[in-house]
Amino acid sequence: MIPPPPCSATGVQEQPRTEGWHRGATMEVKQEFQNLVEKVWTKLQGLGQASPLEVGAFAVLVLFVATFLFMILLCCIHCCCCGKPKYQASRVQPA
Repeated sequence: MIPPPPCSATGVQEQPRTEGWHRGATMEVKQEFQNLVEKVWTKLQGLGQASPLEVGAFAVLVLFVATFLFMILLCCIHCCCCGKPKYQASRVQPA
């Protein structure tokens, strides 16, 4: 005799869980990030012997990333801290 499938307290059949599928994806993302950090670290270690052109390119890259993060921070501060819009157009009431 085949046992009946497990049911929850509501009487609805439970679907089989596929736990662990996200762990593999998480591990892949973690590994990719680790590889990227290692590549950047290797480049940073070699920056002392780099040509002035490479140092300038690195400085421009750092400046771009810093500017981007600063703009995101300003945007978040504006959206979160400025409760109501200051320059809202006046609404015309119908007569």
